[in-house]
Amino acid sequence: MCYERGWEAHKRNEEATNQIRRLFARYRAEARRARLIDDDDRWEPTAPRRRPVVEQPDEDRELVLH
Repeated sequence: MCYERGWEAHKRNEEATNQIRRLFARYRAEARRARLIDDDDRWEPTAPRRRPVVEQPDEDRELVLH
């Protein structure tokens, strides 16, 4: 009797877990589709892009090898 109840509870938990997984998979798929649609409307940063740092060799520095 107790074994049957435990087995039934286990089955209900598995079904609920699978249902939740399906819901999250659906939400993720919808979010992916929404991102693909909204890709054209991405915001542009207002600040200008930073220039890359170019290291210039400094004659006064000594090369240190570790």
